[in-house]
Amino acid sequence: FGIGGSIVLADWPDAHPEHRDPDAEGRLAFAEGVVTAIRTFRSVHGLPPSRSLEVQVRVEADRGAILADLDGEIRRLARLDSLELTDAPLDPAGAARLMVDGAEVVIPLGGILDPAAECERIRKRLRDVEAHAARAKGKLTNEGFLSKAPGDVVVAERRKVSSLEEERGLLESQLAELGC
Repeated sequence: FGIGGSIVLADWPDAHPEHRDPDAEGRLAFAEGVVTAIRTFRSVHGLPPSRSLEVQVRVEADRGAILADLDGEIRRLARLDSLELTDAPLDPAGAARLMVDGAEVVIPLGGILDPAAECERIRKRLRDVEAHAARAKGKLTNEGFLSKAPGDVVVAERRKVSSLEEERGLLESQLAELGC
């Protein structure tokens, strides 16, 4: 094109710290946190991205201004029909409640999923996880198992307990989100 050498051969550009804007980075990180929380909620509860949601956010005025400024982008990235901002307390009845960096995100569940059925599904899985963890912990407290089992089997059992405990925590947080 006659405008200089190839970009492949060009020197790496110099950094310009004066071009950084920590305030803008913080605002964007907050908005990204809200989008991530909503998308994670969708994923955990099996809601497809094609399903639009209505979301209410209780947030202080300065944080609300960030979400208002990025309303279109947040609605597009999180696949929302509406994003309602308020500083008044929200009614979490029949809704999922998420906390994001001091903001309360409420997702009404009417017509999206049956809260009672979802709570029961999560409780059932929680009971299964707790039973598996209890069995694995029982093995790890059994001196006979510890003395006879190969080291890699004992390590695998400890990892299993750790993984089950992590899943238990996630399930409990899902129950809290749904207000179960």
